Amino acid sequence: MPAFRQYPVRLPALALLAAVALLAAALLAPAASGAGEEAAAPPASILDDATFTARLAPALDRLYDLDLAAAEAELAALAALHPEHPAGPLLGALADWWRVMFDTDDTAHDAALEARIDEVLARADARLEAAPDDPDGLFFRAAAIALRGRLASLRGRWIPAAHDGGRALRLVRRLAAAQPDNRDLLFGLGAYDYCADVVPERYPIFKPLVPFFPRGDRERGLAALEEVRDRGRFARAEAAWLLAQLHYLFERDRAGTLEQLGWLRERYPSNALFHAFEGRTHVRWDDCARAGEIYRQVLDRAEAGATGYNEARALEAHYMLGRCALEDGRYQAATPHLSEAARLAGERADSPYRTLAHLRLGMAADALGDRAAAVRHYRTALAFPDSSEAHRRARGYLREPYEG
Repeated sequence: MPAFRQYPVRLPALALLAAVALLAAALLAPAASGAGEEAAAPPASILDDATFTARLAPALDRLYDLDLAAAEAELAALAALHPEHPAGPLLGALADWWRVMFDTDDTAHDAALEARIDEVLARADARLEAAPDDPDGLFFRAAAIALRGRLASLRGRWIPAAHDGGRALRLVRRLAAAQPDNRDLLFGLGAYDYCADVVPERYPIFKPLVPFFPRGDRERGLAALEEVRDRGRFARAEAAWLLAQLHYLFERDRAGTLEQLGWLRERYPSNALFHAFEGRTHVRWDDCARAGEIYRQVLDRAEAGATGYNEARALEAHYMLGRCALEDGRYQAATPHLSEAARLAGERADSPYRTLAHLRLGMAADALGDRAAAVRHYRTALAFPDSSEAHRRARGYLREPYEG
């Protein structure tokens, strides 16, 4: 059984994924009226518009495959059909979210995303003031709060993220009670169930919040997410992506991770995030041969300027290729990749790759007999923030050279 090593992991909304993971795609399904002949008909909803829902699905598919120009054109056309409706800014926010996901160290797109979220909330609140049970007001308010929570979680603002997660959860439970056959709504409920059970054990910072939130259930959460992936309408990709992350990070299940990534890669072969995560998974379970094939593909696409294959993906690919070469004893081959990773990470103050690339450059130099260069790299690694016990290892190699 391979040892589970620590690598720099920058997952979308890493902690408290469940409480804040309700993207609009998880909510965009036709609203349903209450059961029984005596139930009052709900106000008209954009989600009952067959034209709207028929055009939304392929637009979301283009978005997940990072065909942003086509996706944004279709989403903008949908928004234009419904001016002043909260759907408009929320659809625009979906593209903004994927721009954030391209490079989670880059906050340049945060302001635009937050502005769209504020506009969704303003429009949704106006509808709810006029009619407290307005289905679109509830849907889009829940989606906007959840998306705001995901961004807060990504930026390490855990308490606001937790509060937004709780608000979104209450709204989606209210919606699910009225729509028991809506499989997409299980995405938010399943995500919450899983992470409310598992995340506090991994991240003790959340334990004080546990009494204020409903209890979770790991197995029920996984089952709900799998049902969304198999039977959902708009949230299937989102469920598969979340399942891949949960299997990788918490379940430590290689087969489960690759199953979900296989599902995603078959449908969205141009998505750089899914592509690189497949390579990362193989590295974690010590299959550097397969990881090398994938990361070389990532670099080829980055050099070709493919959407999403940006500096962040190139940095990850160079680091992982160098790390694999080092572990295979190919020290000469490791050095150029690690040097490029160190260069690319140099402008990223929060990047763990700065520290780790210099640690492994020192190891390669030691193995090649260049002790002076090795010492310089170890000291450089110690000058940057620690990551994955790099400081402990660097201090150890300063005392006794790495021998391979």
